[in-house]
Amino acid sequence: MSVNYDRKVVLSPKGTNRREVALKDIHIPDLWHVYLALKDDPYFSDKVLGVYEDGSPKSVADAVLECWHLTKDLYANLAGDVEDFLTSKEREALKRKSA
Repeated sequence: MSVNYDRKVVLSPKGTNRREVALKDIHIPDLWHVYLALKDDPYFSDKVLGVYEDGSPKSVADAVLECWHLTKDLYANLAGDVEDFLTSKEREALKRKSA
């Protein structure tokens, strides 16, 4: 698989700040400390935004952490760094194709 951080993407395509940038120029902020602050903040710690599949509550902090993980995964996919995200079936097909 070819990883291309020079690939250009359009940000805010329907907004007033529409721009084309290379992936390498996009900085994804580290939200871990934001997650920890929200998790420990008495105001936010009991706020529930929904529930997980297992029925456990999804807090504001959990939602921030989930957005951070999704952003990093989407970034890797846009760059073509998708090998870790392939299903077992897709991985086998890739092995057969490259053999």
